[in-house]
Amino acid sequence: SPLFRNAEGGNGVINETSGNSGIGTSSPQYKLHVVGTIYATGSITERSDIRMKDVETYSWAPALSAIADAPIAIYTMKDDKEQRRRVGSIAQYWQKAMPEAVCEAADGMLSMNYGEISLVSVVALAREVRQLKAQIEMLKRR
Repeated sequence: SPLFRNAEGGNGVINETSGNSGIGTSSPQYKLHVVGTIYATGSITERSDIRMKDVETYSWAPALSAIADAPIAIYTMKDDKEQRRRVGSIAQYWQKAMPEAVCEAADGMLSMNYGEISLVSVVALAREVRQLKAQIEMLKRR
């Protein structure tokens, strides 16, 4: 049975079966599932050391049109009691454009890894800029 702790109106749960922990939810879907804003004064990092990876070359980069066509939305989450306006994109779009950066929970809801999408998009743009600069230099020499 899950372990619940409720202090000062907040709730948290550790599910002994799945090992998932939740803050603000009684049914966590991930190892740490937080319903609400997470605040950090330091960095949140992801392990990236090549010694921990089986690496394949990721030669595909999103076409600039896929990046440019990505929906940017101002929205409120339906379950946000404060109805805080946010800005972001739509997981269903990125699931087609970059499926590796989209996760589907057991309940079918999608989430996005904005960091992965941002990094790959910036690198694709940087490569395009480098290519355009080379073309400009070639045209100048003519």
